[in-house]
Amino acid sequence: MKKYNLLFLFVLFVLFFKVSYAQPFTCVDFDDPDTYEDKVVYEDGNFYITDNTILCLGTYNIEESIIISSSDITFDCDGSGLVFSGYASTAGIILAELNNVTVANCIMEGGYSNSIDITDVENSKFLNNEIVGQGTYFMIASYSHNNMIINNTCLPLVNPVLGGIGLYYSDNNLIKGNNLGGMYENIRLYESDLNTITGNTLVSYVILEGGNENLIYNNIISASTGIICLGPCTLNYLNIEKTPGTNIVGGPYLGGNFWTKYDGPGFSETCNDTDYDGICDEIYVRVEDLLVDYYPLTNNTCIPEPEICDSKDNNCDTLIDETICGEETDADCDGVNDCYDDLCPGTILPDNIPDLNPNHYADVDSDSIFETKFNQSIVDSEFTMEDTYGCSCIDILECKPGLNKGEYKHGCSYGTMNVWISQIGWAKKC
Repeated sequence: MKKYNLLFLFVLFVLFFKVSYAQPFTCVDFDDPDTYEDKVVYEDGNFYITDNTILCLGTYNIEESIIISSSDITFDCDGSGLVFSGYASTAGIILAELNNVTVANCIMEGGYSNSIDITDVENSKFLNNEIVGQGTYFMIASYSHNNMIINNTCLPLVNPVLGGIGLYYSDNNLIKGNNLGGMYENIRLYESDLNTITGNTLVSYVILEGGNENLIYNNIISASTGIICLGPCTLNYLNIEKTPGTNIVGGPYLGGNFWTKYDGPGFSETCNDTDYDGICDEIYVRVEDLLVDYYPLTNNTCIPEPEICDSKDNNCDTLIDETICGEETDADCDGVNDCYDDLCPGTILPDNIPDLNPNHYADVDSDSIFETKFNQSIVDSEFTMEDTYGCSCIDILECKPGLNKGEYKHGCSYGTMNVWISQIGWAKKC
């Protein structure tokens, strides 16, 4: 029995050793060649990525470039920083003549020409990358097709770059969900066709230089010009058909783009939206009538609702918590705002005063003005429901100590009105 127990323990030890040490490195540390295995080759300041690679979290100084040299692989920085120190003509991450590559989660900084430079690359993905230093472009793609450039950020506010994403002779690419700023141009399409640009936040220009049937929709475009045509561009499109779905500024329909300006309100912030659909009533014409956004987005939309006490303009008339009879802001219709001023929000009008006397006061006709008797006639007095904080004569007498039988019959006396309006004595305690 002891022999079997020893054998069992030995098997467990072997299994534990295999599980624990068969794969000693799950990530690559550029500063530790022992972690490269068959994934990375270092030569003359360049790192050549030959197989699926996940970087160990850290910040790495790169003398020249990272060169992806195999198709069908993923290079995942996993949030690591890449600080490039190569010459200005050297790109940060380089891909050429490859297919089905993913570059993801890299934070890039340095004085290189372009952060990512791809040539003759197809069916690849560039996801969740960020540039924080200066360079020429965030990404340049030449003769590259059917790629996805998604959720990247380029906000070099201290050291601006020239451009964000440039496509040259590149077709059928998707540029989506990117946040691009701090540069002269955000996106440039040069002799490139059938690309889709959607869901991006752009603080500078989109430049179209040749190319046809590119679709640009559901973006926030902040530049004063927005679109620049350097050559024919009339066969490109700035919108899809009006389609139900949440757009980039939270509206209920997809359509065109949100046109704003970095230095003040733009078209989308000032246009009319009389049907409250989040689409401007007017079309947006760009580049001397050559390009038209037929469904420009707007956030200048207000759907009227009953006014309530929430410090908002619910009924779209620009007034906050406006006093409106029958709504929450003045449910008792006494003309006094229930949100802030009404001490008696449940007032019932008219006052039930059977025999109003001179120098006595009550609102007997529900006009929010207290009446009195003068020369045998019932006339308006100087007192209003606003003066009494939304309280009728009956409300006031219910607060005043004593039976007050005479005032219940003939109206509130002048003294009673003054005590209540001054909120002194018994009125303050009520």
